[in-house]
Amino acid sequence: MSALIKRTVEPTIERLKRYLDDLPSPLYEDPESMTPSACWSYLKSAKLAVAQIKRAIELLEKQNDRWIDLISSLEGEKLEKEQKIYDEMADDPEGLLNVLDRATEAVVQLETDIKEVGNIRNNKRRIKTSRSFRQQDIANSREDTFDYRQMDKIENCVNEFYSIWTRECKNLQESTRQLSRRNKYVTSREPEADEIVIVAEKNAPVVGKWRLGRIIAVMREKNGVVLNAMIRMARDDFSNTMSNVKLPISRLYPLELRAAESLNTTRSDTDSDFDRKQIEYLMTGYNENTALP
Repeated sequence: MSALIKRTVEPTIERLKRYLDDLPSPLYEDPESMTPSACWSYLKSAKLAVAQIKRAIELLEKQNDRWIDLISSLEGEKLEKEQKIYDEMADDPEGLLNVLDRATEAVVQLETDIKEVGNIRNNKRRIKTSRSFRQQDIANSREDTFDYRQMDKIENCVNEFYSIWTRECKNLQESTRQLSRRNKYVTSREPEADEIVIVAEKNAPVVGKWRLGRIIAVMREKNGVVLNAMIRMARDDFSNTMSNVKLPISRLYPLELRAAESLNTTRSDTDSDFDRKQIEYLMTGYNENTALP
């Protein structure tokens, strides 16, 4: 059986020896010869040699494992005879085990050389590319890279814009905060008695159609805020009768005119009741001969 294994592995061993004799020489030992084409050629041949040696090593290791399994299955004289043949093969410098050791070391060395040459090739590429850019001596350059006056102008504009924006934004925030606190039913000035007001009408969108009225009394809530008022006004545009109506102050628009002040004025010397009649006429919307209630 061992003779059959020997006949099987002998061609592979001879082929592996040729691979080891034809290994490419290391290229990085001579830096001047490391041109891009030389690096590419070396990498190609070295990778091919590694692949061939690995295939031969794989085949020889399988045959070696078969031989060891064969020896372990024998007994007596056959075991002694087969063990003697295997030991002779192991001691032979050109035998299976020694050739496998040399091939394994060659693979490790070739893979290391491939990495070294690849790194050198990549570094040369980067250096060559970086040298294509023109280097600038910034410290001793006489040409201004930036227009400092333009930069200062832009910076001043930005600072001015930021200060104006901050000021206006704060004012707007403060006014918005005050408006949000204000109740829509609360006016800046409380209405007073005997004050002439315009009463807003939902059914009469035109302001000229709104009627006039006189505040008789203001009505305060428990918290002291005036929300409603008692208004004396004509019932409609076609009636002389007056009525007292309770209305919210949100519907009242003051005219800055009071009935008491109008009664004390002497606008016309010929008619002392001119102001009183005018007020009643505005309130009723009828004519100046309307009788007071």
